Amino acid sequence: MLTVTQIAQPIPDEAVSTFCPNAASALVRVVDCFTHQGVAGATVTLTVEDGPSVAGSTDEKGWVKFASTENLGPGEPLEVTVKMPPGYGLKRPSGAWDTLTPRPGHDAVAELMLVPTGPIASDEIGARAKQVLEETKLIRMKVDGGANFGNQAAALALLRNLESAGYRGRTEVLIDREAPTYDTPLSIATRSTPPVDDAWLQAAMGRALGGKPQDGTTVLVERSLTDEEVSVEYLAKALHAEAKRQGMSDFAIQVTDGEGKSHPSEGWPGPGTPYKTDLTLSSHEEPSVAAKLKMLDPDFETRFPGVTWVDGDAFADPAPEGTLGMVPAFDGKLAGVAPKLKTSTVIGLQPFQWHPEDRGVWSDGKTTDLCLPPDAAYVIREEDVGPHDPSAVTKAIGGGPLADNVNAVLAGAVGGKLSLMTAYGIHNAHDSSTETTLNNLQKGLRQARGKGERTVLFAINKNVAATQASAQNEDNARTLFLDASDPGTRAALQRYLRGETPDKDLVVLHSAQAVPESAFLQLVDKSRYPVILEGANTANKAQNLGKPYLSVSTKTTPYVAVPGKDGHTRLKALGGELNDESGDGEALGKFFAESRDQGDAFGGYFEGLASQAHHEGQDQLKLALFQVSKAKDAPAMVTVAPPHEIASVVKVPK
Repeated sequence: MLTVTQIAQPIPDEAVSTFCPNAASALVRVVDCFTHQGVAGATVTLTVEDGPSVAGSTDEKGWVKFASTENLGPGEPLEVTVKMPPGYGLKRPSGAWDTLTPRPGHDAVAELMLVPTGPIASDEIGARAKQVLEETKLIRMKVDGGANFGNQAAALALLRNLESAGYRGRTEVLIDREAPTYDTPLSIATRSTPPVDDAWLQAAMGRALGGKPQDGTTVLVERSLTDEEVSVEYLAKALHAEAKRQGMSDFAIQVTDGEGKSHPSEGWPGPGTPYKTDLTLSSHEEPSVAAKLKMLDPDFETRFPGVTWVDGDAFADPAPEGTLGMVPAFDGKLAGVAPKLKTSTVIGLQPFQWHPEDRGVWSDGKTTDLCLPPDAAYVIREEDVGPHDPSAVTKAIGGGPLADNVNAVLAGAVGGKLSLMTAYGIHNAHDSSTETTLNNLQKGLRQARGKGERTVLFAINKNVAATQASAQNEDNARTLFLDASDPGTRAALQRYLRGETPDKDLVVLHSAQAVPESAFLQLVDKSRYPVILEGANTANKAQNLGKPYLSVSTKTTPYVAVPGKDGHTRLKALGGELNDESGDGEALGKFFAESRDQGDAFGGYFEGLASQAHHEGQDQLKLALFQVSKAKDAPAMVTVAPPHEIASVVKVPK
């Protein structure tokens, strides 16, 4: 039996393994998964387990033949490995790898798929993508709910990318306008007294609601805790506040002590008393897909000409022949989406670094892997951001003090009155406390700022307690902390910009409220200092706009390698300084200043990132359309005997 197995990440140079019974010869082909062409010059090695080995290189069509393999050890299984050629990595299989059972005395044939790791070079990509779009008169899309706003942001990005690619046909987009409501009670139980923190509460609620409970579902979250200083009243109130924050309604809290006695709200057990708290939700309502889209773009329904927004979970009528189905982001299987779109072909795409191995094309009852580079993504262009438009920002945010203060910061940045740093997601600083990260940002900015420079750190951070703690830190005595939702903040900011607060050299403008995507992109685009962020999707925005950035969490934010640059390794090291209580403010300050003065850092690393992000061979929409076009020319590749005389033959010595 010849099988291929995936080695654990990170992928080593020699990482693809196959095993086969001894045969007369072993024929191995190494294939580019995207082009279906053989990879020349790849080093392939045959090895008897714990025994001898022999190596050879693939010919111009990707084949290498090992003759007389019985000389390696009659009856012994052979391991086949391929050394990754430059520009390739192990294909992350979304389906099964080929398996073969060669007959005794016959040749064994193996095919090893590699995926390109960088932009794909082909003059045909743009032309073929354009041809597919010109031939397509209708596209059907479905936007799922999901946690946060990732699916909705991906839908808007896909529509912008279709428009930029020249699509002028009609588009029908399925969305839910009704907010999903769960009427079944669901419980969150905690045991004993906890050192409660915001992160734990959010995690508990997230686990309870993340699965979207159906009838009869009860979610139990238990934690064994002891802390004599925290009362059950505090826990109950904290759960109550977190439930409210997540949009829950009609819920009740029942507290039971260690003896099973129930306690009403006026009779809480004292600190240190064992107890159980049940938070029972009789109704939970989430924002609808339409509501989330509106939060991202208030004008989404009129933004794109030719787009019709259809309410519901599935289309009623089959699509006309030639209609293309698309999913901008998804979890699960494409086969489950096709019946809802009622199209013969469905292209499944993903946001940057979100399960890229799942991207594929469903057609004729099966899903084919798109084999795109892992970093392929949607493209954000400068024209998608545009100049600062105060009225557009006000409309996006919905008016009020937050809109006024965001506009004041943007106007100051555009007018050269202040140097802006935008920070998002620092409450998700997994490697440290939010307060530590905020303190280190101020430390670095003080090292970087020039004489007389007015510097504003706009921190979108829902961990208000951490912001307050940072404000009370004596090392930050010269920082002016302002609330972005406070009506008096704009006047205080103007006083700082005019130099009327000489005891303050830095402003931290903090917002516990999220900022809509269009306004957030303005803040990113107008920042002179690096953007501080968390998450692959946000990192991709900075990459597209050519903005230096630093992540508070290397666990969720990949640093992309750029040929000839070492920026990705240096950023990882700086991330450690950002999350360390004794973080190196001088190292951070040097990076901040270099980014401010040059608009880049590390010898053009971020310029290289932007170039890669805008490369046609990294544009996942065009690459997917290219694959659809190529599929019409030839059937999917199958494992077959070599169609030519193999140029690379290795004779296995006795």
